[in-house]
Amino acid sequence: PEHPNFTIAAIESSCREPSGWCYTTLQTKANALTRGINSTSVRIRIGNMTFLEIWPPNHKSTVIQHSLSTHGIIRILSNQVMIEFHPYISANPQQKPFLARLCEENDVTYFKPGLNQIYRFFNPRNTLAIIIQAFDRVAFEYIGSDQKQIKQQSEVSTDIEYEKFKKLIEKDYFAAVTTTTSSTTTTTTITVSQLITASTESSSATTTAPGELDCDAHIVIILKRLLLARI
Repeated sequence: PEHPNFTIAAIESSCREPSGWCYTTLQTKANALTRGINSTSVRIRIGNMTFLEIWPPNHKSTVIQHSLSTHGIIRILSNQVMIEFHPYISANPQQKPFLARLCEENDVTYFKPGLNQIYRFFNPRNTLAIIIQAFDRVAFEYIGSDQKQIKQQSEVSTDIEYEKFKKLIEKDYFAAVTTTTSSTTTTTTITVSQLITASTESSSATTTAPGELDCDAHIVIILKRLLLARI
């Protein structure tokens, strides 16, 4: 592979080690957001309205609501992710979801006008989770860092571009290898690039979205874009 050390284990190390790029990024975002470290993730831009997200253990997102005309696809690339679906967006921290679905690796869910457009992510396990998302437009509302205001945003803020991210993770990996005193640890050898490629090339993904499956033309277009992504 072009980036043989761009593995899930390498990303986990980057999130765990204080010298890692992911660790530093998560800490910086936590300080800026004032919501605490468990409200942070790393978001990587893969292409036009296609994003990779890294969710460390026990981290969760704020509740977001996409615009009423937005269609999108979410796929779990590694581990499990809990998706909480909400009836409306509210700054009330006591608001409960009407449905919480634990999505397994390779599961797919979707949203479209009137379905699944208000949700939050939560990684309930003690290992890293990775998801990929693709939209047909970007406009959404979310709960602000003060947990009191609902804010609007017309673009997705990202931490880094995908190609640069791969290089930084490999740099962190080599730094960890040179400083470790043990060379006997066995790690996952499949690269993240291979994982994404295998995931997006599969045509038999399990759809876990609540409600009746509707092969909406917008969803099909986004899914094709996700399948054809060169990663």
